[in-house]
Amino acid sequence: NAIFRVLGQDNIKGDRKCTRQELMVAQEIAHVEHIDHVFHGHTIVGEPLRLANCSWIDTKSYATDKVALINIQEWINS
Repeated sequence: NAIFRVLGQDNIKGDRKCTRQELMVAQEIAHVEHIDHVFHGHTIVGEPLRLANCSWIDTKSYATDKVALINIQEWINS
């Protein structure tokens, strides 16, 4: 899980969801400069989440049947 690696928590295994606090800290650490927007997968969240110019959209659909469908232009401009 990329967020856990950014936070120095490589020992976390499995499908544990990142908390909003963990994502906020990771976003501060790994802010993407000179890029309009970045969409992240393989970091499971309960619902699509946007922090600054980063979005996490992996809702574990393979197990939950909850698919994240978004209109990219509306999402970025909101």
